[in-house]
Amino acid sequence: MRRIPRHHTKHLGRLCRPPTGTGSGADVRTITRVAADHRRNLGRSPPKGKSSAGARGQEHLTDTAPVLYNRRMALIPATTRAKPATHYARRVDSRQMAAALSAPHATVAPPDEVDLYPKAGAALNAMERMTCVSVFSGGMGLDLGLEQAGFSVRFAADNMPAAVETARINRPGLPVYGEDIRSLTASQVRELAQLDDREIDLLAGGPPCQSFSTAGKRLGLDDDAIGPLVFEFVRLVDELRPRAFLMENVKGLTSASVKWRQLPYNNNGKIVDQWHGSLLRELIDRLKAIGYSLALREINSADYGVPQTRVRIFIIGYRDGTNVTFPDPTHARDEGLFLESWRTIKDALSGLGDDDSHCAKFSERKLRYLRMVPPGGNWRDLPESIQQESMGRAFYAKGGRSGFWRRLSFDEPAPTILTEPQNASTALCHPTLDRPLTVRECARIQTFPDDWTFCGRGSDQYRLIGNAVPPLLAKSLGLHIRQVIERQDARAIAS
Repeated sequence: MRRIPRHHTKHLGRLCRPPTGTGSGADVRTITRVAADHRRNLGRSPPKGKSSAGARGQEHLTDTAPVLYNRRMALIPATTRAKPATHYARRVDSRQMAAALSAPHATVAPPDEVDLYPKAGAALNAMERMTCVSVFSGGMGLDLGLEQAGFSVRFAADNMPAAVETARINRPGLPVYGEDIRSLTASQVRELAQLDDREIDLLAGGPPCQSFSTAGKRLGLDDDAIGPLVFEFVRLVDELRPRAFLMENVKGLTSASVKWRQLPYNNNGKIVDQWHGSLLRELIDRLKAIGYSLALREINSADYGVPQTRVRIFIIGYRDGTNVTFPDPTHARDEGLFLESWRTIKDALSGLGDDDSHCAKFSERKLRYLRMVPPGGNWRDLPESIQQESMGRAFYAKGGRSGFWRRLSFDEPAPTILTEPQNASTALCHPTLDRPLTVRECARIQTFPDDWTFCGRGSDQYRLIGNAVPPLLAKSLGLHIRQVIERQDARAIAS
């Protein structure tokens, strides 16, 4: 195999180093496609009568619409001001910058004009597709984000009927496995996904979290129905041997135990004995035993452009032992030189228009208390006598109990979108209307596209959305994983 000259790979890195932003744009997709073509054609002569990848890059720099960079270095086509790209480029070829700055009639779009909700089919089709297998797919938020990051999702699995129907109606050609995942084998995945002997680049999924959540009974592996399913993910990693895996779960996974024991009332994950965190230790040991490097990160979705302060645990691993890193945040509570401020519920619901989606209802008793709460408030805004009356025993519990009689604010990110917005202790009351958020409003806050259909009863739809990974966050993670895999390929070619 011909060795790639160092200056070629260096130039390639300048041209298309995958950034850590949260959006995409036509020019960025074209740059990435050109770079991919360049990578494929290095060391080969172009076919007769056709230009090389490098020539195609030159044509792109001179023939397309002028572009400029905003203060986030987002590549903005001059002809698409309404929805500028937010795919952040850390390093771009200097010739392209020069062409952009010298182009006539080029203007800069305001940096806050961001399309949070691309169409469901708006994946990066121009990029070379990497294969992804999804399990515990649910409402497919993780899948959507990975598609937008350039992965081709070839298979999905979930035994919730509404999840299976949701996958099939939105992705008619996608093989969806709807049985118990404990019966799913690697050979079935390959056969149904028509992968044959093709390499699987990524296995992604979020095993059921209820057994580990500090909001539940924390039965862990003693919850026979769903507790052990976290280790089914490990089994599939071992059988499928993907180049990388991505697993999501609740923060409670870090303190969960491999065996159930009686915990003090309102423990909330505090260390009480040697079993604290033993399940996570077992999970990590098993993944390392099958040869994967891995790392865990607690991530707040708001730090990646999602208008929601949702905190979840993500584990990334690589088969070749690559050191695991995570994408840099793009947002913060307070805006800085390189970080935008957190997005808000107002940003999420802006332009929603007519909403005929399902909406749960508060009982008259709940409405009595919620009508006393101002936007951004909760039970603490009630008179003390009413606080005790409305909360019962929970009034004397420890912790903030911030979900009780909670009314949202347009000027803040949403709290975690859960599966039952009408419950007293997890209320998601609209900022100005006396009702819970609708299914579509919850989907907007989770950054699902408006053309994504959720199936099942209204309660099923809330569950699919509340348990999902926000697609915008999944996209950031997917772009980062894709970048690592591409670097692995570049090293293999260069060696």
